[in-house]
Amino acid sequence: MNHLNKVIMQGNLVRDPEKKDLGTSILCKFTLASNRKFKEKESTCFVDIIVWGKLAELCDKYLLKGKPVIIEGRLELDTWTNDKGEKRSKHVVTASEVVFLPTGKKDDTENEPIKVEDNIIKQNGPVAQVDAFDEEQPKKNNINLDDLPF
Repeated sequence: MNHLNKVIMQGNLVRDPEKKDLGTSILCKFTLASNRKFKEKESTCFVDIIVWGKLAELCDKYLLKGKPVIIEGRLELDTWTNDKGEKRSKHVVTASEVVFLPTGKKDDTENEPIKVEDNIIKQNGPVAQVDAFDEEQPKKNNINLDDLPF
């Protein structure tokens, strides 16, 4: 039986995305800051996001530090051993959908959100097909996220 593993977040990029061409696939990583207010206090949650394939190329091309996005994906546990031989781990979100939001500034040329979902870019109603995105690609090629330099 499959269990539900779905994450939906909205926030702003902490820094510019980092793109890595792995030969067989493209990887893009960025960190999302998501704020919440409660009882006059505010807290920020920082989450690392990983995007693969054509969606990764689009994120690298259109996203910048401070840009607001909505992401949808699955939660995964990233584990590695550091230089001292200690085992480390952290949770990351592998995004399958990204919505590029307008910043809300008057000089912003983006009027409508751009939604990228299952290889389809949607903006103002029209739909354009994007090259196939296979979220199983890293597993098929035995790519270990721990070996990446970022």
